[in-house]
Amino acid sequence: MEVSTMSKTKKTPEYITAIQAAGILGVPKAYIYQLINQGLVPAYRLSPRKTVLIRDELDSYIRSQQI
Repeated sequence: MEVSTMSKTKKTPEYITAIQAAGILGVPKAYIYQLINQGLVPAYRLSPRKTVLIRDELDSYIRSQQI
């Protein structure tokens, strides 16, 4: 019996703030919060004043808006 030694490497997600996401998209911070509240972009509340997004999830949203 041969055992595979392929390593499954998990990539650590890149967390960004709503302000950083707004800068990436070139939109106001309020628009990012609208997307979050509408459930279009997942976000994670770390504390009452700290909300973060995962960059890959934001990129997925951007790709889904392609026309």
